[in-house]
Amino acid sequence: MNDIKEQLRKFREEQARINKPSVAHEPFTERPAYSYVVPDWISSRFIRPITSRLTSFRISVIWSIGLAVAIHAEFAIVYVLLSLFPFIYYNTSTSRDPGKLSAYSVFNPDFAEIQGTLNAEKLQKEMMLRPG
Repeated sequence: MNDIKEQLRKFREEQARINKPSVAHEPFTERPAYSYVVPDWISSRFIRPITSRLTSFRISVIWSIGLAVAIHAEFAIVYVLLSLFPFIYYNTSTSRDPGKLSAYSVFNPDFAEIQGTLNAEKLQKEMMLRPG
């Protein structure tokens, strides 16, 4: 029995020596400053809105400069009217998040309605079930 215990002790020592992590394989305890990753909750709440506001600000500045040039060239009304087309296109485009339904059921797959939509069928059912 002592022989088996001795063999087990030697085996465990050998395994501990083999499995001992070397310095090269230890994980980093500190991150270098250049490899910092912003967590998603910070990125979604603070960084993305700031960048979208900066983008909107840049577009506004460029549009204002274009307006100043158009005023100088006595072409301002045409500039404003033509600049409405991209505004309308980008704000009413059909691209949206997957699974998000439009408020207008005719644009949804299988004419699916959003929750709370009042249509003629629902109104008729409510009126028929109403006493009086």
